Amino acid sequence: VRQQRHAAGPFVAEPPLRTLDGKQLDVVFSLGIPEEARDYERALITITDLSGHKSAEREREARIVEMERAVRFGEMFAGMLGHDLRNPLSAITTGANYIARLNVSQKSTKAASRILSSAERMARMIDQLLDFTRIRVGGGLALTPTRFDLEELCCKVKDELEAANPERSVVVDVQGSVVGEWDHDRLLQVFSNLVGNALHHGRPDHPVKIRCNGRHPRRVS
Repeated sequence: VRQQRHAAGPFVAEPPLRTLDGKQLDVVFSLGIPEEARDYERALITITDLSGHKSAEREREARIVEMERAVRFGEMFAGMLGHDLRNPLSAITTGANYIARLNVSQKSTKAASRILSSAERMARMIDQLLDFTRIRVGGGLALTPTRFDLEELCCKVKDELEAANPERSVVVDVQGSVVGEWDHDRLLQVFSNLVGNALHHGRPDHPVKIRCNGRHPRRVS
């Protein structure tokens, strides 16, 4: 029996007790000496049944373990799914490029362009899915900074999203110099997601504006 003397004086123990039918009970056993019993001839014993609390705690811990196992399985599945999707997507892209090069008609060329645009967006979604898996499983996401013009990246996002949303307009407004060192692919994902959400949730009769202010010598906003 583990015992501990409290500042007030009683002894506390947590022994497992068993009932006559063999059932185990989790209890707190307190032994205290009343203040008036200075001769220690009397003691105050209190037994508190914690079985319900302990059972709920064990069930909660078991649920946490099960949820963590399910999350890990989902992350592994997402990673494998992302890798497996690359092959059919590559075949779609190859076929669309072939149709576009044939230049049979304007309609077929336009259809091939739409397929390529959609395939590029799917490729970015797969990359984002794999990035999420790397962050959760690998503990981080590697960045590769390179020097480039942010205006070119914004114009690329504009062209891709306008091709996918021909009824919408994206305006790029750049002031000052926006040349710097960033991770091109990560920023492309960020800009594409933000502008794509703006197109999806914004007013259809208003263009989406991308403003880049490079007039500060040390940052771009």
